[in-house]
Amino acid sequence: MNLKNDFSLYKRCFTLIRGELQAADIKHEEVQQLQMFLANPGYGSQIVVSQLRESVKQINNHEDVLLETILLCCTKIEKGLHVTCSDKYCLHRALPYLVLFIDGEGKKAFNAFRARKMPILRVQKIIKSLPVVPEVADMTINLASVIIRCPNYNRDKMEAAWGTGDPLKVVVDYYNLKTHWKEMREAHTLFTTKFCGVASDGNLEQTLKMLMRSGSGKKKVDLTPAEILHETGKVYDVTREGVALLKKWTCYILEMSAWKFQHPADEATMRMRGWEPNPDSGGQSLAGKQQQPVVFEKVVRYNYSKEEVRQSEERRQLGRSDSSGINLRNYAFLS
Repeated sequence: MNLKNDFSLYKRCFTLIRGELQAADIKHEEVQQLQMFLANPGYGSQIVVSQLRESVKQINNHEDVLLETILLCCTKIEKGLHVTCSDKYCLHRALPYLVLFIDGEGKKAFNAFRARKMPILRVQKIIKSLPVVPEVADMTINLASVIIRCPNYNRDKMEAAWGTGDPLKVVVDYYNLKTHWKEMREAHTLFTTKFCGVASDGNLEQTLKMLMRSGSGKKKVDLTPAEILHETGKVYDVTREGVALLKKWTCYILEMSAWKFQHPADEATMRMRGWEPNPDSGGQSLAGKQQQPVVFEKVVRYNYSKEEVRQSEERRQLGRSDSSGINLRNYAFLS
C-alpha cells in the first residue's frame, strides 16, 4: 500500500534527524500513534475511508445529512456552479464517497441504490459521464472504483448502468482533446472579438478615468450609478466569460491527462510512436540502446500523439493571445 510505504520512508527520515528536532519526544509519540493506526489489521486497504465510514455510521440520522450533501453536489455539478477546476473535481470526488457512506448493510439499512429519496440516477449519470478525474499532482481516481465497494452494489446487475466495465466510446471520445478542439477555437475567436471591442470602447475608458480621479479626490463623477453600471458592467461580463472559458479549457487538459494516467499506452501504440524494445537489455539501461519501458514512459512519453501535444500547446497559447489586439499604453492610468 502506498500510504504505508510513504510512512516507512517518513519514519526512517525522522529517525535520522530526531536528535536535531525540538520537542522530538512529542513528535515520536505522534509517529507511534500513526503507526498503530496504519497497522490496524481490521483494515487491509483504504483504512482512512473505512474508519471514517464506520464513525459516520454511529451517528444518528446521518443519512439525512449525507443525502442533502449528495443533492448539493449533484446540483452544483449539473449547473456548473464552480469557479475553478479544483472546485469542480472536489465535487466529483466527493460524490461516490458520499454514496459509499450512506449505503448501509443489512435488510433494514439505507439502500443507496433503491431508496426513493436518493437521487441515484443523477449520481449515476454524473459518474458515468466523467469516471476519471484528477486528484493531487499526477494522482487520479476512478470514481466507479469507489461505487463498487458499496455493500448493496451488485456487479452482475449494475455494471452496465454504472460503466464499471469497459468504457463506452462516447466517454473515451470526451477525454480526447481533439473532440473539443473545434469548439475551443470558435469560442476563442468569438471571445477575442468581444474582449477587443470592450477594451477599445472610448466611453468605457472615459468612465474608468473619471472613477479613478474621483477615487483620488481630484474630481467629482458626473455620471449616475446606472450609467456607471452600464459601462463597467461590460468589463465584468467579458471578464467572467473569459475566466469561465479558461477554466473549461484547462479542465479538458487535466481530464485528458488523468485519463492517460489511468490508461497507459500498450506496446503496439508505443512502437508506433517510436519505442523499440531491446531484448538484450533485460530491462536494464544499456549505452546507445533503449531499455524496457517504465511506467512513466507508458503514461506520458508514449501516451500522447503528436496532434495531442500540438493541441495542448496551442491551448496554452489561446490564453495568451486574448490581449494581442489591445494597445496597453491607452490604459497607463490604471497602472
